[in-house]
Amino acid sequence: MLDMQKAQDYYGFAGGWRPQRVGGEPEEAAPGPGRNDSQLQAGGDPQLACRASSEHLEELLEEPSHLGGEEDPWLAQASREEATRAESLAPLIAVVGGSGGVGRSSVAVLCAALAASQGIDTALIEGDLQFGDYGFWFGLDDNLPNLGDPRACTPVECAPGFSLYKAPLFPEVAEEVEDLLAEEVPRMRRGRELVIADTGGMWSGYTASLLLQCDLYLMVVDQRPSSVASALKACELCHRLKVPRTRMVVVFNRWSSKAALSAREVGRALDATHVCCIQDSKEPLDELLRCGGIEELLSSDNPAVNGARELLRQALPRVGCSFESADARRKGVFK
Repeated sequence: MLDMQKAQDYYGFAGGWRPQRVGGEPEEAAPGPGRNDSQLQAGGDPQLACRASSEHLEELLEEPSHLGGEEDPWLAQASREEATRAESLAPLIAVVGGSGGVGRSSVAVLCAALAASQGIDTALIEGDLQFGDYGFWFGLDDNLPNLGDPRACTPVECAPGFSLYKAPLFPEVAEEVEDLLAEEVPRMRRGRELVIADTGGMWSGYTASLLLQCDLYLMVVDQRPSSVASALKACELCHRLKVPRTRMVVVFNRWSSKAALSAREVGRALDATHVCCIQDSKEPLDELLRCGGIEELLSSDNPAVNGARELLRQALPRVGCSFESADARRKGVFK
């Protein structure tokens, strides 16, 4: 896991930068470490962009001196993975967010289960490697293989065509598993049609590696203005990592007509032309899964399920997958 001070120096996000207010002018920004006044843009430019110049970005991302004279192993790994893109690999969708509690795991689970229900051979990677609760959600035995298995990253077959790489049983091995997982993701993508990778609340080198090799990433926010402000910081970090902005899909999770922010305001704040809304289901997803199982949840008229289904209809064609009815493909695993 990245040293926090090194991460601040390397990515340049420490200091006085404050995100643009939703629907308003940018707040006055004070220069922070690694920045100067010439690198901060003033005025009402609505486009979200890194305040640093392109020369400064090259300095941040290419000079090894920012990491104590050593090459960043995570970015080196991501570069090697980028070089293998031409291989026959399943599309990778990363699910990220700027703050905790926005429902990344809920979105990841729903999308993976819905894709599998339509006959798409799908793998789901649990993101919270310390305290992940996918095993609890799916009612899995703790003794089943997990990402902490020292022999291999062994998937749990939840259903035909639906594999889960669940978090280790012991939180203290999370950092070791993170190293193993970064190397295993390309292998997970072989022989499948889709891989969805959840991420934890704490961004690390593994998160950066996923973003650099993914075909699409879902930036999840919720009704809280603070989650949008955090997502702005996350977007700026993605920009400094040189992750193409065209890969981003903004997901407004737990949307409601009474929310403090509208989808249009969220889209304007994050410079997104379109925002996919997933309506608030009123009931926690983990309780619904534990009570009735994934089959019953997907067959219900739950608004969150319907929102995730519409998200896939819009997003999957962008990575070369078609999200069709079960009649148009082989019979889904949950039908």
